[in-house]
Amino acid sequence: MRLSNLTFFTLTTLSFASPLLSPRQAPESSIESLLTTLFATVQTYTGAINATLAPLTPSSPLLEKAAAIPQIASQITKITLAIQSTAAEIR
Repeated sequence: MRLSNLTFFTLTTLSFASPLLSPRQAPESSIESLLTTLFATVQTYTGAINATLAPLTPSSPLLEKAAAIPQIASQITKITLAIQSTAAEIR
């Protein structure tokens, strides 16, 4: 996947930015379930991004490339919201 590195970087950054565990946090099995769901969600969105980028080549017209930008931005926004939502549920 073209954006798997971006996804990994985002998840890593969020994990470093999150506070340390507190005694009132969700149990580990619940956290694992949330992260598994998040992973599947991110894969869906990165798949949509890859589908948008697949027909484009370096020689594609600029208008085609520009038309893909809002679609990709929308998917990245959805990924960000999914990560934020999962992080909030874990806290």
